[in-house]
Amino acid sequence: MLKRLCDAFDLWPQAPTTEADNDRTELGLKAQHLVKFMLYEINQIILSLAALKDQNSEYSKRYNKALTDEDKKHHILAYAEELGATRRQLRQDARAFKRWFGHDAVSDRYQRRYLETERYLSFVLQCLGRAAALVLAEDGEIIGHQHLWQQLALEPVLKPLLEYKGDKRVVISAFTTLSLTLRDLPEDLQHNSVSEASLRFIYHSCFKSRQSVWVQCEALSLLQSASPDSLKVVLNERLQYPKKTDDLFVRRKVVQIIAEQLSVEPELADLYDLVLQDPCPSVRQKLADMLPKTGQAVMTRYYPALLFADAAQPVRASALLSLLPLLQCEDGFNLALAYLQQSLSTEKERFVLRVGLHVCLTGLDILLSTNKPFAKDAFLSALLPAIKTLHENAASLAVRRYAAQTREYIVCHADDDQHRLINSLTQFVNTIPPGKTRRIPKQFLTSDDAELGRLLSVIAQNDFGFDRRWP
Repeated sequence: MLKRLCDAFDLWPQAPTTEADNDRTELGLKAQHLVKFMLYEINQIILSLAALKDQNSEYSKRYNKALTDEDKKHHILAYAEELGATRRQLRQDARAFKRWFGHDAVSDRYQRRYLETERYLSFVLQCLGRAAALVLAEDGEIIGHQHLWQQLALEPVLKPLLEYKGDKRVVISAFTTLSLTLRDLPEDLQHNSVSEASLRFIYHSCFKSRQSVWVQCEALSLLQSASPDSLKVVLNERLQYPKKTDDLFVRRKVVQIIAEQLSVEPELADLYDLVLQDPCPSVRQKLADMLPKTGQAVMTRYYPALLFADAAQPVRASALLSLLPLLQCEDGFNLALAYLQQSLSTEKERFVLRVGLHVCLTGLDILLSTNKPFAKDAFLSALLPAIKTLHENAASLAVRRYAAQTREYIVCHADDDQHRLINSLTQFVNTIPPGKTRRIPKQFLTSDDAELGRLLSVIAQNDFGFDRRWP
């Protein structure tokens, strides 16, 4: 498709260069020139699709009116030529009438060409969105975002494609292009840059359940930029009346948009109460994913419900995994640590406990990589007692095994000398092919063979084990 786009650019009747403008960047000028070309190309593709449809309609009429087989064959070959068949292909088609070639075959060719053209249209729309966003990012402040938006003139071309009745990927790409470009405008201009007619269509697209779920998701993203005042009504409606179809993807998108809008409209956080009541665990999992991107008040309000009160194990596990980003920031460290400790102490299900122990391992790795010694001490003092309790008292034998491995990993890596030695040993053992032997370098030998075996066992927790042979 990229080659096809480049070939079309070479055939574009407009001059391939732009006039110099001292007030603008070279990249911005080139990007705007590409925007003009792609708008032209989109119009040409739309004309091409209309011509293909008209040709197929005319062919169908001629074929249905044909009285003899010879007339039908003549119309089929003529239509194959219209679709781009060469003379050699036409000769092969004529010989193939006795085997497989006929009305169905040439109809398939039309269908394939039409779908390929629609796919190409979707691709050009995606390229247009990125090029237009680049123009605004490069030169918006130099000559004015509003002036530049009017020069780009995207809406007259994109508006009909928002209602396109064919391949849904075209509609999705049109929504995405408009949304991507609007986001590069200042906030005050975003809300007034789309016409009322387009805004009404975008608003109604957010509610059309017969639309593709991905079209509805893109419409929500576009409404987020174009009309935040209408957004709260739409978000509330989608969460308050969930459907039993693949609407769950739209509701997940709603959860994401709420998190992105909280810095502008903090009252949207109240909608998360509806998310907690959502019948689909996947939607509640999305809330867990988004909570680290919200504020402290929102996290303390909704984390306990997801971690300790939700009936679905995958939701509680997702909430535990979402604590990892909080361990990396100073503001959320203590909160994440408290929730992780409480979960290890109160959780009973094996799957969720294993996820919690995985978070302990990964969290320690994060602290070691970011070099926060004060955080490491607090991490160990808070979690090691809870892990030890699981090791000794958990009802599941598997959980006791996971806890023992986790405790051993944390204790060994928390010691700076042992951590360095484990890293060096890991590099060495990775050079040993499975089933082979290699002499341990002297710098790794210690006076305590049990200590060396302990470090090797930590390395082997998720890989092959090791056998040590004494001379």
